[in-house]
Amino acid sequence: GATMGKRELKNLCLSYLAATDNPKVLSHVFRQAVKSKNMTDQVAALAILGEKDTVLRDRAFRIFEKKWKKFPTIMDKWLAVQASAKRKDVLKTVRKLTKHPTFTFKNPNRVSSLIGVFAANGLGFHAKDGSGYRFVADVILKIDSTNPMVAGGLTKNFARWRDFMPAQQKLMRAELIRLSKQKKLSPNTAEVVAKSLKG
Repeated sequence: GATMGKRELKNLCLSYLAATDNPKVLSHVFRQAVKSKNMTDQVAALAILGEKDTVLRDRAFRIFEKKWKKFPTIMDKWLAVQASAKRKDVLKTVRKLTKHPTFTFKNPNRVSSLIGVFAANGLGFHAKDGSGYRFVADVILKIDSTNPMVAGGLTKNFARWRDFMPAQQKLMRAELIRLSKQKKLSPNTAEVVAKSLKG
């Protein structure tokens, strides 16, 4: 417990220091991402770099991937860190990652790590143009017949559409209506859609 707490505090301090984009700090973060003996520290450092515009970012992700690509649960973290990055172009990254060899729509953990985490990323999911909503709804339609549990879970991200600004409400509701019009929705997903629209 105490070591976990210390580690969390250390990584929080590191993220504050990195906010200044100081090159020295960023190279320290990079070293932690690729050399630390502790997985929590590696992932925390990757998360910090994931939000930066630096050559170290892509390099760290590549090195981490090369080292851990045979370990699915670790690659889940690799996907999740990229999907949670508070970046304007996060959807572009996530789309690219759906084509990555480590990712498959057939595996619930992969989908949760990439698409589920993206749907919880306000900057990506709630993009003003509705592209985040459309992307997640497309994924729901793609996996609903083979994995209704995960599809239903993703659909819940639309359930609180009334809590948002009018422009977003309109876009979120439009995706729910599009889902509701599908003939073959699984009972699970159909129920979430119906409840969300009825509210």
